[in-house]
Amino acid sequence: MSKIHSPNVEQIKKELIGEVGTYLDQLSAAQSDVADHYRTPDTRHAAVDLMAPPLKDGVTVEDVAALLAKDNATLTAELEKSKAAAVKNSAAAKDVLNAQAAHRLEGLQAVAGRALPAAPAALQLQLLNKPFLIWANPPSSLEESEIVPSNSWAKGRMRSDHRHVIVGFQISFYYLWTNPRDTYLLADVHAYLTFNGYAFVTADSGFFPNEQRYAKARVTGSLFILEWWNQPPTSPPGQASQQITAANLSVDTSGWDNPGAIGGGRIFRGYDLSYTQLIAPPGGTVVFRVLVNVFIETGTGGSAEVDFASGDFQVGSPAILVQILS
Repeated sequence: MSKIHSPNVEQIKKELIGEVGTYLDQLSAAQSDVADHYRTPDTRHAAVDLMAPPLKDGVTVEDVAALLAKDNATLTAELEKSKAAAVKNSAAAKDVLNAQAAHRLEGLQAVAGRALPAAPAALQLQLLNKPFLIWANPPSSLEESEIVPSNSWAKGRMRSDHRHVIVGFQISFYYLWTNPRDTYLLADVHAYLTFNGYAFVTADSGFFPNEQRYAKARVTGSLFILEWWNQPPTSPPGQASQQITAANLSVDTSGWDNPGAIGGGRIFRGYDLSYTQLIAPPGGTVVFRVLVNVFIETGTGGSAEVDFASGDFQVGSPAILVQILS
């Protein structure tokens, strides 16, 4: 029987926060599947000049601007009220998510490491309840984090106001697992990811359709399988169960004389991510990456924010279950 070698955890950490991590971030960002916006401002301005309707008698541009400004102020006040309520309730929401995760893990821990009575003797459950690394891209977006058995968490947020830009951040929880056998094995992988936060998008009111008054925000969760026996690490063919969408918001008020618009609310839920029939070679090391991906796009007349940092907001990764099938 060949000897199973323990992986060098510190070396893996160094690679994940270095070139390998950058490469993986680029791959996951490429999967955001967001359409590009192509605009021709000069032509649009010319069209507005030709088509602009005259104002009614006695109504000035200043009157319309004042009305739209009032509308924007009303929307802003409603948004601030909504977020304040969400932050106030963030501690209670965190308690609920932690209780749900603890209840789930209690059952998993009860059966992990032994064969199930009604299953083949080869079936084993191995619970990984403590990541060896929490990392973010960009690193500055990680405001706080803590590695805790069965309750690891992280905080981060991003906002864009009235600028034409695409921004975002990623928070990753990394787990390490090595095939304990000297033969190939087949396994299913299950990860649990929790979200407790708030997101919003706003688009200003305005006169003309040539203005870029729009905003988008999306939050996704993913489970990546990194086959560390290959360098650079490879991933097996993807499965739909590896990714979920926790929030997908969009507003656009780029038409004629459109009033402003807002969208948003709490992001509050736990999700299962899974991969079935993973094949691992004898003694092969796998890095499981549980990823939170935040994407924001705004025009010069839009704002957006995704907040997993205020109050008791956070994202959490309680554990990963590896179910050895054969």
